[in-house]
Order: sequence, then C-alpha cells, then structure tokens
Amino acid sequence: FQEIEPISLYYYTPPENIETIKGISTVEVKYNEDGCVLQLSKPASRVMVYDVDGTQILNKKITSQAIQLNKSLLNKPYSLAVIAFTDGTTEVVKLKY
Repeated sequence: FQEIEPISLYYYTPPENIETIKGISTVEVKYNEDGCVLQLSKPASRVMVYDVDGTQILNKKITSQAIQLNKSLLNKPYSLAVIAFTDGTTEVVKLKY
C-alpha cells in the first residue's frame, strides 16, 4: 500500500452534526384501539394512504388538522400516509397496523 486514501474522496457522506433529509416532522401519529390519529402542526389539503404494494387505499380532501384513520383501512404490516400541505409541501409517514 503506497498511499491509503479515505473513502470520503469517492463517496459523499454528510456530516453527522447536521440534519439532512429527515428534517422536522409536522405530523404526530397517535395510535388507539380504533386505528390512529394524525395530528398536523400546519394546515393540510389532502391525505393519501398507500399499502406496501403501492396501491392507493385512500385519497381524501381534508380541512382539519386532526385526521382519524380506522384500523380497517390500514394494511399489514405497514401503510404509508402522504399528507399534502396548503403551502405546497408534502410529508410521508409510515403507519403500523
């Protein structure tokens, strides 16, 4: 080995002390015996729910900042909820059955 170079020369690795993709969540998920409630911290216009195969199982216009999703709607083992906010942003949340 004449010269050993760090792998960071070839692959970008973000610094550990900064937030990268995840950011701050605007959706809080609370589970109950009926399903779950999505509590939003800013106004949203639509919620879409998908199963793990990518099939859309809900597409609903919303006006409230609390969304109740019934357990019968959620598929095992996970479902994905996509919330479209009125400011043009979206957030994806993984929901457990």
